[in-house]
Amino acid sequence: MTNESVFDLKLQTLQQKLAELETVMRARIEQEQALRFEQSISHDKVTEANRRVDQIIEQLEELRRAG
Repeated sequence: MTNESVFDLKLQTLQQKLAELETVMRARIEQEQALRFEQSISHDKVTEANRRVDQIIEQLEELRRAG
């Protein structure tokens, strides 16, 4: 093998490893984005539930004052 062919083989190997790494990193980024989206939805649901509870408490207090 010539030095050039050894270099080409090493370059090809590095390019393959880089492509594999890019694939893994993309998958991790997608997982992180999905997790953040799920957490955002959960936070929004909790916020909405708290708002509804506050409304119910307010209505009960109004009924108590009126009654």
